Amino acid sequence: MKQIVFIAVVLLCYAIPSASQHAPAELERKLAGKKKLQEIMAEIDKYYKAEEEEKEREKQRKKIHTGNAGAEEVEFEGGPLKWKRWEYFNKTRLKPNGELEDVNAKTFAAFQKTIAKYGDGRQPTGTNIVESGSNAAWSFIGPFNLQHQGGIYRGLCRIDKIVFHPTDANTIFAGANNGGIWRTQDGGNTWTNLNFYFPLQSASGIAVNPNNPNNIFVLTGDGNGGGAVVQNSVGIWVTNDAGGNWFKTNFNSDRQTTAFNGFKLVIMPQLTYIMFAATQSGLYRSQDAGMNWTQVIAATIYDVEFDPAQPGRVYASGNGRFYMSENYGSAGSFSNQTGIAGATRIEIGVSPNNPNYVYLLCGPYTGGTGSNTFQGLYRSTTGGTSNSFVQRTNTPNILCWATSGIKYSANDGDQSSYDLAIDVSPYNAELVVAGGKNVWRSTTGGTAMQNLTVFNEDSGLAKYIHPDVHEIAFNPLNGWLYAGTDGGIYRSTNNGVNWTNLTNGIHTTTFYHMAGAPFDVNRVIGGTQDNGVKYKSNAGDFTHITGADGYDGAFGPSAASNIYTTVNASVLRFDINGNTQTNITPANTSFFPVIAADPVTNNTIYLAAGTPGVMKSTNGGGSWSQVLNQTVKQSIITCPNNANRVYVCGTGSIFRTDNGGTNWTGNLAANPGFINNGQISDINVCSGNSDYVYVTLGGYTAGQKVMYSNDAGANWFSISSTLPAEVKVNCVVVDQGNNSYIGTDMGVFYQAVTSNDWTPYYNQMPRVPVTDLAINQGASRIRAATYGHGIWETALFTPCDVNFSLTGGIAGTQFYQASNILSSTASIVGGNQTSVTVRAGGEVYLAPDFTVYEGNVFNAILGACNSSPVPGAANRAEDIPPVFLSQVEKGNDTTLYPYGYITVNKTQNGTTSVSLNTVQTGDFLIIVTDKNGVEELFRFNENMTGPATLSKPLPVSSFLKGKYFVQLYFNGKLVHVQELIVN
Repeated sequence: MKQIVFIAVVLLCYAIPSASQHAPAELERKLAGKKKLQEIMAEIDKYYKAEEEEKEREKQRKKIHTGNAGAEEVEFEGGPLKWKRWEYFNKTRLKPNGELEDVNAKTFAAFQKTIAKYGDGRQPTGTNIVESGSNAAWSFIGPFNLQHQGGIYRGLCRIDKIVFHPTDANTIFAGANNGGIWRTQDGGNTWTNLNFYFPLQSASGIAVNPNNPNNIFVLTGDGNGGGAVVQNSVGIWVTNDAGGNWFKTNFNSDRQTTAFNGFKLVIMPQLTYIMFAATQSGLYRSQDAGMNWTQVIAATIYDVEFDPAQPGRVYASGNGRFYMSENYGSAGSFSNQTGIAGATRIEIGVSPNNPNYVYLLCGPYTGGTGSNTFQGLYRSTTGGTSNSFVQRTNTPNILCWATSGIKYSANDGDQSSYDLAIDVSPYNAELVVAGGKNVWRSTTGGTAMQNLTVFNEDSGLAKYIHPDVHEIAFNPLNGWLYAGTDGGIYRSTNNGVNWTNLTNGIHTTTFYHMAGAPFDVNRVIGGTQDNGVKYKSNAGDFTHITGADGYDGAFGPSAASNIYTTVNASVLRFDINGNTQTNITPANTSFFPVIAADPVTNNTIYLAAGTPGVMKSTNGGGSWSQVLNQTVKQSIITCPNNANRVYVCGTGSIFRTDNGGTNWTGNLAANPGFINNGQISDINVCSGNSDYVYVTLGGYTAGQKVMYSNDAGANWFSISSTLPAEVKVNCVVVDQGNNSYIGTDMGVFYQAVTSNDWTPYYNQMPRVPVTDLAINQGASRIRAATYGHGIWETALFTPCDVNFSLTGGIAGTQFYQASNILSSTASIVGGNQTSVTVRAGGEVYLAPDFTVYEGNVFNAILGACNSSPVPGAANRAEDIPPVFLSQVEKGNDTTLYPYGYITVNKTQNGTTSVSLNTVQTGDFLIIVTDKNGVEELFRFNENMTGPATLSKPLPVSSFLKGKYFVQLYFNGKLVHVQELIVN
């Protein structure tokens, strides 16, 4: 029987700012009609700069004490941060004219094209996984669990939705923002992902059929991003086998053709064929189990609930309004509307303990009269009938960060469009729990509110859960209380007095960037959204070393050096163990700066700081000097074989220095051949030759994906080849042999130096954006940081075998090659998600028992290894660096250069010298050769009796202009290579 598999798609697309997204009223007016990102961010920056100035004036006037938690909240979780996240994601996903793009449509098209051509890269459980160098499977390396080492705001991932099994209290479903739908069947001890191969996995609503828990519906997207920072929906999807296969329903709101976002999805318990979807563009109803939908309320709806005792009574809430239907929510039946003065978003709480009690949690947003004033908790005792709601309390302000409920500044208050939640105990209708930045509780029906949790763990770890509460839910089967926050999922078995973190095993940390230590394959550092900086220092799991939005990171060249990270608009330094945090931020540093460390010398670092330009420090951030007066902070790299050379780029410009920042060449993006679409997303170099430069381009135009230069950016050509226009490219790394890897919104692709085309390299990897890549050449490993599924690794693409035998059951996207003969007795299985390609230089032999089952794709090609049948740009085989670069003897887990290393030093008067820095006693030889490593131009020997530094002038006046290699030998072994550029 032929099985047809549909993959549910949840796309990451941040919506165009609009009034319905609840930016501050004044800011909404300023943004009205603007479509270009640059114009939008200019208004946002101006608005928040004025707000911060007013905040500082207020502090000076009142001399108020904010305390540690307040100071951290302003910096880490304020309004500007959420807009900077939005800018980060959108600035390389624009239309050619700079306007915001419909990213969801582009990503959906990219997903369709890639799975049609390559399959989805999955391997069904129980089949044989056959690996070769060209088919390495990725594996997850963390963070697995929440390991706390230091810093505040510990957490793993944002949990937006919590839904319970109808009959089993230990089975719980959790929706992780950007990370998919997860299920536990043992009360939270272990978790399983149900939609691993979605392109991206945010869910604004999850509904489980009470009569069939394997029948699960998902409203895609994320309406709770805060301000305008939301993820658009691509409809409602359903699975009938607990996530094995997904089908798209016919849900099609009136905003579907442009962009809309959702908030909640529910199934009527008594009549499970009736469903409701609360969205930005209205409340939608299905009466045929989700296949077809009709709009029943035209206004934005945030929440929808049912009367526990009357099946036909449906409640809904929107912008300052409460709606009720007594006719199963049918069209035209929501006649009863109650307005709550001053409120915007409203959430509803009901309890079977007393169905007549209906609670409304009302939170305003900033801007206008009554800004940041908690509008209160209301209750009706007559089932929500007209004009029956009475305010129970509006003090203290349970939506601000302080445990006292007292705002310490005019700008501290609710984040109602981002985090607002309420639920009522199923056993006690007077027990109400509400969530904003913290969790609060009333045991008197809302007349008195008690603080249950703290925003900052320094205020009391016993009460700490990660701040910003998106979901509060009582399990109706046992009354246990659950909270979904920016840091994970938490449980209380005593109505919120004590909490247990259940997030361990939900592998969905959202990474912006990562870095690996060149001297130790086990050391990795990465910056995450909401959950700080994660550090892996050994073969074990990552640990949390500081909080907030960690962004970029860098290692010095040895274990004697430091680790550097950027967090929001700060720059931090740690020792090699991730301890001893020191703030080293230059003045006026912008949000999300990027950082790079010198590849040879400890304590020399470069920072693309935004407004201050490119900064350099030679004392580990103790002091800084500006070396480039350009506002560029998209990517900055130092070159492994040329410590004097640094590349830095913004979204529309590239600059290079060949002398450690003294002078700069640029804009390289204006040089011949470069396609400058203003959306440069990353830059990197071949680890063996810094002349070989790769630049990735964002946007959605065919042929504008990857640029290459073999002369340090003087000339360029596109190597985009047949990458679909809709595939968004985010990052690039290059190995020592000049083979390249790119991270995209669809996974990783590889291009050999001898090839013209890109090969999918994402077997067993989830379909999420890859935001950063890192190679450890010595260990032959490549790692990928993802925007919602943590960090993954696999082996580098290796040369193919001479002969290769393919056996067993093969499914998913698979590629195998051999330079001579490839033979197979395999069975090609898996249905329409399988696409297997084989290539051999001499012969493809398919044995008599080789079988391809119906619905699968199999291709056989005769051709050389890593060749491509697709014509494209000229290959880069001529640019492979000298062979001696692969012979360098690398270090161990303490230093990359355990014998000694060399640095090339240039003075301002034009002289050049080479410095020998020794670690061991022995014979050292320095040789300078031409760029091919063949012609010797200079050498000197020195017998060193221990650690020392020796400098020797080089006769560069006798060299022609161009590149040379300086090689260091220790007792006859090549131990270090550096480039020498003669201008």
